[in-house]
Amino acid sequence: MAEELEELIEELGKGGRIRFQKLLNLCKNLFGKPRIRGSHHIFGTGLSEIPIINIQPEKKDAKAYQVRQVLKVLKLLEELSKDDEEQGQEKEKNDG
Repeated sequence: MAEELEELIEELGKGGRIRFQKLLNLCKNLFGKPRIRGSHHIFGTGLSEIPIINIQPEKKDAKAYQVRQVLKVLKLLEELSKDDEEQGQEKEKNDG
């Protein structure tokens, strides 16, 4: 499962078109069950910078600006994860 997520994230980073269903599955794996209003799938991210992601299909593909928004959230989450790791390592040094 993690390998599939990595491949999809890499695919997102390359730009171009991505199937809506792939983006939807990625968002479900990362953010949980969406609220659905018509064709809009709305996910809470837990981030103050971008609190929600709204994705919807454009025929079979995801809309390009929404793919960029998901990528931005992924980068923010990655930065937060790195910051948490660094803080944990600093605490270990100070405790040890």
